[in-house]
Amino acid sequence: FDSIIGKESTSETKASGVPAIKALDQLGISASEAVCIGDAPMDLIMAEQSNCKAGIGISTGQIPIDILRKYTPYVAESMNDITIQ
Repeated sequence: FDSIIGKESTSETKASGVPAIKALDQLGISASEAVCIGDAPMDLIMAEQSNCKAGIGISTGQIPIDILRKYTPYVAESMNDITIQ
């Protein structure tokens, strides 16, 4: 991993988008060139608040797919379902 942002890295919550913005800054990547992948609604809210190109929801079983689809049209059942073109 090139950047790890944990709860102790910022006083802001995921809902603010700040953790993603901080990671993008460390990596030197603009939000318009990044996607955020997560398994909970808060991860997808973070993607939107940080202006990432997209948020991808991964249904790991904890959060049902239909709930994740309320936050993004991009939902997969497994990380194995994601490909980069």
